[in-house]
Amino acid sequence: VEIEYARVPDNVNVYIDPKTIEVRIEERASEEFEVSVDFINQDQLPDGYELGKTEVNPEKVTITSSRSVIDQIAMVKVYIDVAGLTEPIRSREVPVNVYDSQGNGLNVRIEPASVIVSVDVLNPSKQVPIDIKTTGELREGLKLVSMEPVEEKIEIFAKTRILDQVDKIATEEIDLSRITSSDIIEVKLDLPEGVVVEDDTIMIRVELEQTRVIEDVPITIHAADDQNVTIVEPEERTVSVTVTGPDAIVNELTKEQIKLSIDTRNLNEGEHRVTIDAEGPENVTMKIDPH
Repeated sequence: VEIEYARVPDNVNVYIDPKTIEVRIEERASEEFEVSVDFINQDQLPDGYELGKTEVNPEKVTITSSRSVIDQIAMVKVYIDVAGLTEPIRSREVPVNVYDSQGNGLNVRIEPASVIVSVDVLNPSKQVPIDIKTTGELREGLKLVSMEPVEEKIEIFAKTRILDQVDKIATEEIDLSRITSSDIIEVKLDLPEGVVVEDDTIMIRVELEQTRVIEDVPITIHAADDQNVTIVEPEERTVSVTVTGPDAIVNELTKEQIKLSIDTRNLNEGEHRVTIDAEGPENVTMKIDPH
């Protein structure tokens, strides 16, 4: 087409070079496209958090340009940065971007030019039992009766795909050689990657049984008034007693708390083998050597 000019003063000479140019006239087109949401930095969401339901309003936008440009449109999207996100996004206005299949931005008219996005941020959790791990052995004379968490279960937080794979949480190994008495101890949890808890330690109740030998426990004789009783064996009229029970009791037990006796009041004259009767604290078993 030839280039024309206008509104040039009469005293000005105008020369146009080139006098003609080529132009391309294309059909103008408008189409609706659905808007997608691209979440960036999802790997920087805090452990235990994940994205939930997403709402875009409006869900579609109208794009106007030449037919050839409209045919190149491959992606219509908005970007949401979720790094460090722990709270939901409510009604955030974000601009709409248009790209071809190579990711190149296209210069088009978008109506509306921005959309409103809302995103739920979830912190899934569930209750799981505690698996107590131990290493080493108790010192000689001690036996483990029980080792149980004070709270039977613990609440863990993680992404749903991780929660589905976790059915229990183990403790770090408890060194039994360092446990010397029944107690409530604090133990750290061995958390799988991606799992978080409010407190990474728990309280474990430990109950021990102790066995020890108490020597020189005297034997009391219950005899009739007309009996003269002599213990042939053991000559010293004392024995050793092996006691077993809760460590808190056994550890403090003295021979004065153990009452040993024999009863000869119904025996005839002569040598007899008799049973030594024993009395002591509750929950403590006693074994006399010799009988």
